[in-house]
Amino acid sequence: MSKVKIQGNASGTGVVTLTAPNTNTDRTITLPDGDISLGVGIDDNATSTAITIDASENVKLATGSQFQFNNDTFRLRRDPATGHYHIESDETGSSIIFGTDNTGAGVVEQLTINRVGNVGIGTTNPSRWQHGLIDPKLHILQTSTTGTFNLAARFENSNDADNTGASILINTNNDRGMLLEGGRGTGDEAVGHIGCTSASGTNTRLISMSQYGDVTVNTGNLVIGTSGKGIDFSAATPDGTGSTGSEVLDDYETGTWTPVVKFGGTTQSITGVFSEYIKIGKQVTIFMRWYINTSVSGTGNMEVEGLPFTPDTANGFYLAMPCFTDRFVIDDGYIGATVYSGDTKLRFSKAKNSNTSGIVSVTNTDVSSNNSQIRMVLTYQTA
Repeated sequence: MSKVKIQGNASGTGVVTLTAPNTNTDRTITLPDGDISLGVGIDDNATSTAITIDASENVKLATGSQFQFNNDTFRLRRDPATGHYHIESDETGSSIIFGTDNTGAGVVEQLTINRVGNVGIGTTNPSRWQHGLIDPKLHILQTSTTGTFNLAARFENSNDADNTGASILINTNNDRGMLLEGGRGTGDEAVGHIGCTSASGTNTRLISMSQYGDVTVNTGNLVIGTSGKGIDFSAATPDGTGSTGSEVLDDYETGTWTPVVKFGGTTQSITGVFSEYIKIGKQVTIFMRWYINTSVSGTGNMEVEGLPFTPDTANGFYLAMPCFTDRFVIDDGYIGATVYSGDTKLRFSKAKNSNTSGIVSVTNTDVSSNNSQIRMVLTYQTA
């Protein structure tokens, strides 16, 4: 054994230099408080190399050996069967804490593994968060203090049949939640998906986005949640020569409406009614068909009330010409419908090719017999 210099300051005896012991059992040296300086190195006996401190001050453990502290409640060891390295504590209620010193003011505890296996970053008392590795591609964060895995986030590298690269499942409850997924589409095209995951683990891709900017709503509807908002086309260059107003498409709907036929203000009974509308932005198109199969009950001009939307007040009038009519007296002309700005009714007129008086209103006298009918389509603009 190489020489060892031992200095004991408390007794004031100075420096003692020892050579190799006379026997293998002569190994224990008791000193008062002081320092021990190593000239070359140290091992636990003449034949074992379970622990070695070499001249470069490296501490080494032999295979299968372990550090033990505090009466074997904390250990650093390597498992020769698996090749894994272990940091272990079997003291009841104890935690394992990792710390760093960033400012020189002292070590700050940064990461804690507490007695029940919760992992906390920036806290010494993690009560909810837990990170786990289920298999080589699936990671979880547990937010439940019980044994049930209610996940906060799941990170998965799936590499499944449709070339999905990776996914994140967020804010989940028993594996339900929002899904963010990335991968490849046709060829090497990059595709991202937004969707949800059911309790059975089925992924539903609601929205898909390509690397070229295309967005596809795969299932369900695209819902505009705020009135007045819509799809903005302002990035497109206007095709017209006039000035451009709003380029936001903020409304679309279809529905039915109820026409109320009147002659001289008296409501007329009608049958076989078909009345629908389509509204796109400010533009409204109405479709109407009805029959009169009884005697006309009123006297005077024919009008239809009950339009689904009030026309605007700034653009004059709108025409539906001609209307399809049957059993109306129109001679050699046709019947047209007009809706005036700000009005809520259709007014009907007939234009006679041979009548020098021009356009005249349709009245009860123009209904020739039962089963008279009108069919028409008219488009107008709302405010």
